[in-house]
Amino acid sequence: MERPRAERARRTRVSLRACLAEGVVAEIIAALCGGGAVTAWALHLDAGPTLIGVLFALSYFSQALQFPAAWITSRFGRRKVAIWGHATSRILLLGLVPLPFLPLPTVAKQAWLLTLLSASAVLVMVGHNAWLTWVTDLVPARIRGRFFGKRTAWATFVGTSFTLLTGHWFDRARAEGDFGGTLSLFAALGFTAGLVTTWLMTKQHEPGNEPDERMHLRDLRAPFVHEPTRRLLVYQALWNAAVGLTLSVSAVYMLTELRVGFVGVGLYNATLALARIVSAPLWGRAIDRLGSRPILILCAAGAAVSSLLWVTIEPGQVGLLAIEAPLTGLLLAGHEIALFAIPMAVVPQKNRPVHLAAFAMVGGIAFGLASTAGGAASAMLASAAFPLGPRLLFVISSVGRLGAAFLGASLLEPHAKALVPVLRNGLDRLDRAVLALVARLGQRDVVGGESAEPERSAVSGM
Repeated sequence: MERPRAERARRTRVSLRACLAEGVVAEIIAALCGGGAVTAWALHLDAGPTLIGVLFALSYFSQALQFPAAWITSRFGRRKVAIWGHATSRILLLGLVPLPFLPLPTVAKQAWLLTLLSASAVLVMVGHNAWLTWVTDLVPARIRGRFFGKRTAWATFVGTSFTLLTGHWFDRARAEGDFGGTLSLFAALGFTAGLVTTWLMTKQHEPGNEPDERMHLRDLRAPFVHEPTRRLLVYQALWNAAVGLTLSVSAVYMLTELRVGFVGVGLYNATLALARIVSAPLWGRAIDRLGSRPILILCAAGAAVSSLLWVTIEPGQVGLLAIEAPLTGLLLAGHEIALFAIPMAVVPQKNRPVHLAAFAMVGGIAFGLASTAGGAASAMLASAAFPLGPRLLFVISSVGRLGAAFLGASLLEPHAKALVPVLRNGLDRLDRAVLALVARLGQRDVVGGESAEPERSAVSGM
């Protein structure tokens, strides 16, 4: 009996190490071939603003196919689909390697880039749906928060470091006129890193017996009739819409309105990342002890306050960003981990791929629509004689985040602690710690006074 239990524990440890390493290497791929690289490809191929917008929206548009992805997961198995979905999406990066050197018209190269990135986005989405279902059982519930907090911290650290490195490399390559060669090299490196992530995923085992369920058309209604999932879907939609409204315009606002320059934007993003790296493991431990719901409420309410800080920042007062950036990074780190963990605790075992698919689909569509609306509204508000101008978007986003915090109180999470008693207990502990510190300092002063008195007497006697 002890031997099978020890063997299961060993396999779990090996799988969790591989899962952590795979998340870190995946961030390297994102730095080499993700957002910054997509911008570089668009500039190299003379893409217009419409094509650039479509390229950046691909990952959100692909979320509309979550239900077919759930069917694929239920039909072929979560581990197999997760591995093959991610592996195939990264194999497609090979198609970008020769693209800068092909004797094709620019329009044909743009079409080839759009086709490859669209197919990759769909495959990543399919693989991620299966991976979420798989990892829900792979990571023990008692350490889920700590594990994903640690994974997030390491992935953010490595991803941010490689993003800064690739950005510097892109700037130098553009100055030297070797943009195409650098893009080709990064695509090849991304493909190589994809082989590593595939190997790491194969090192993660299938815990227990995988549920042998076939998805039917009637199962699509399951997430919307299951009360805990339905409440979570409403929360996800409101939160993603509130964040998406300003996330797409904040960098442009910093450049055009606050005039901090690209260096300022880089420092701001680096500060956000540093706050996430430092706080993610702490948030993970808190989620394991308290549950995800109180962390969601606390972080959503705090993020509403941090969003309002943007309204008060003027071009000559950008120092307030030094307060807003670490605060936002701290809060978004806790919210991200809690929002990632809570579906694992809420959705039922039956039809789990469908529930997780609905969660990702609702969030992706809400974020994509809000991001698009935010960009259009920002341009309109900048040209109109509105009292706050584009800053009105931050007010609306703050209201939406605060609304999400109130909605968070209605989420049904098993074994989660209530927020008010948690805060009261925390304040009581802080109060006792302060009183103990004051008492200790008072005792030290008394002891110091008693030991100093004879010295003064001796001196006066001399």
